[in-house]
Parts: sequence; C-alpha cells; structure tokens
Amino acid sequence: MNSEISEIINAIVQIGGTPFMVGGCVRDTFLGENPKDIDIEVYGVSYESLNGVLERFGKTDLIGVSFGIIKLTTHTGEAYDFSLPRLDSKNGVGHKGFSVEVNKDLSLKEASARRDFTINSMSINMVTGELVDYYDGKNDLRCAWLHPTSEAFVEDPLRLLRGLQFSARFNMEASAYLIALSRSEELRKDFNFLPSSRIWGEWEKWIHKGAHYSKSLKYLMYILPFAYPDIADLAGVLQEPEWHPEGNVLVHTGFVLDYMGRYCVEHEITGDRRAILILAALCHDFGKLTHTQFEDGRIKSKGHEGASESFARKFLAQIGCPLRFVEPIIGLVINHMAAYGRQSEKSVRKLAFRLSNYNTCIADLAILIEADKSGRPPLPQG
Repeated sequence: MNSEISEIINAIVQIGGTPFMVGGCVRDTFLGENPKDIDIEVYGVSYESLNGVLERFGKTDLIGVSFGIIKLTTHTGEAYDFSLPRLDSKNGVGHKGFSVEVNKDLSLKEASARRDFTINSMSINMVTGELVDYYDGKNDLRCAWLHPTSEAFVEDPLRLLRGLQFSARFNMEASAYLIALSRSEELRKDFNFLPSSRIWGEWEKWIHKGAHYSKSLKYLMYILPFAYPDIADLAGVLQEPEWHPEGNVLVHTGFVLDYMGRYCVEHEITGDRRAILILAALCHDFGKLTHTQFEDGRIKSKGHEGASESFARKFLAQIGCPLRFVEPIIGLVINHMAAYGRQSEKSVRKLAFRLSNYNTCIADLAILIEADKSGRPPLPQG
C-alpha cells in the first residue's frame, strides 16, 4: 500500500472499523495484475462515521448511499470505492429487482456470499494482510473454474454474461454447479428483461478485454444456448475436413476469434476498430447454419457469406451493439470470401466501392480473411 491509503486505513481503524480489500481487485492481485480499481469494504462503523473520516482525505461522493457506497477522490487525485457490508434480496424481475440492506454488523462470510463467482468473493484484511477465502475462490482461480458463490447466483441473470467475459479474459471454464444453475427457468426468464445497455456492457468487456475467445464460446454453448442459439448451433455444423481439419463451425469460429484477438494486440488495434473486427470474426460464418450441404461427396457451404447477414443483424441487435458498428461488420461478413478465386484490378475496385458503402475498407477485410484462413489448425496461419 502507498502512504496515502495507509493513512486512510489507519484512520478507519482508529474509529473502530476493519477494512478489507474485496472483489475483482483481490482476484487480479492473485492473477499477477495491477488492479486499476480498489474496492474497500469496511466493517464495524456507520456510513456517517466512515464518510466523516474519508472527508479528511479528499472529496467524497455519496451517490451510492442506498448501497452503502462512498467514492473517494483523494487530494492527490487517486480514486477509491469504500462500502459497508450489505445483503441483496430479490423482490422483482430482472437485474434491478433487488432490495438492499446495508448492515455494518453483517459478518464477512455473509456479505461475501452475495458475490457472483467464488473468484470474486475473496477478501484481504488491509491491516494484517490476511487472505479471507470462505468459498475457496483462490483454488477455483488456480483451477480456472467459474463457480457460483451460492445459490443466490440465479437471482441476477446478468451474472451469466459476466461469466462469458470472464471466461474470455481469464481462460476459465464453467463448473458443473454453474451449468446446473444456468438451467434455472427463473434465471432464463429474467434474462429477457435485461436492458440492452447492460447486455452490451458485458459484450463490450468480452471484446476489449478478451484473449481466450474460443474458451468463451465453449462457455456460451453450455451456459447461454437459450440466449444465443445461432452461436451454440454452430457446434452441430460440420465442415469439409480437407479445408477445415479443425472441426465444426463453432470450433473454427473460436480459432478465428483467437487469431483476431492476437492480431489486434500485436498491431495495436483498439477502440471501435477492434470491436468491428472481433464481431465480424464472430459473425462471419453464421450463414453456414442454413447453407451447408453434402454435394459430390463433400461438405460445401456455397453462398454462406451472404446468408450470414440476416443472422448477424439479428445477433447484433440482440446484444445492443451500437449502430455505428453494424454496417461495417455486415460489409466485412458478406464479403469475406472475396479473396477466393482470381481477382482483376476491376474486381478489386468494385470490391473497394462495395465496402465503402458499408463504411469499411479492403484493409480491414484483408485482416478478417487472414484470421479466417488462420483459424484452421493444423493448416498454416497467415
């Protein structure tokens, strides 16, 4: 801890509080990452007493008062989130259907139980440095398991999507317990009431923070087939072994996404452009769902690129994708087979013009084609 946060912690202890670092920052610490956001939960003091202490160190924002949250921006410009322990009780439909009980006398074990996954339920005592891990999160992190902290997991359908982006970020698989809970009819029903902004928020993290996309598609197939059946169904679409020795279309899509993710990192492609390329890689073969057939003893998918458009538009709307991304994604998807066959100057000019109508370009199409061709191991990449 730096000297500033040490002073704040000492001041909290002097009024009888016990501060714990909680949530994702603890998880990231054990992953060897430097946490960007520090969340501190304080036991044994009232909201007013905690705010009185924090005000000495900077500006406090009480916008989260109903959740027992205080945001502190210190005199040096550092930001920290402080909170009191609380219980969340479901009293309605969807992500917002909860009542919150802030209780300074709640035990750490009870408060930790409300967290989504065990990897986010760990706490570190900021006075002693002791790890408190009632739900075996450190072991699940080591074993790369996404395991719900408790049965309360089913009360918030957004947690299913949070698991999707965690699987892509941390290379983790769903536990058997998570798979069982995901089949809850209540949870699946409530998923339909999630606002598009919250859905897109999780997919956005999947896009920009993901590195193990193929692992996340496996997660989706087991956990979210009811929400994204077109993606899950790709697992049942076979491909010609000579051209696609890697397996079915879902497996191929995972390899394409993994390659695209690495390409974006290596070439420092970020922001909107990364979002367009990653989503184009995800959507590029949706048309194989309807355009795959046996012909002359081979598996062929003639015209699948064009057929992918309607599937892609439906999916992008479903995840709340910003409209500015949609046309560039569609332009790349429906033209991703353009490199196959002989090309003339005239055909390339026509291709460039078609792509410009979708607000994209040959440079980005070339990246998608490279990723597509590179997603067929053991065939060579590039």
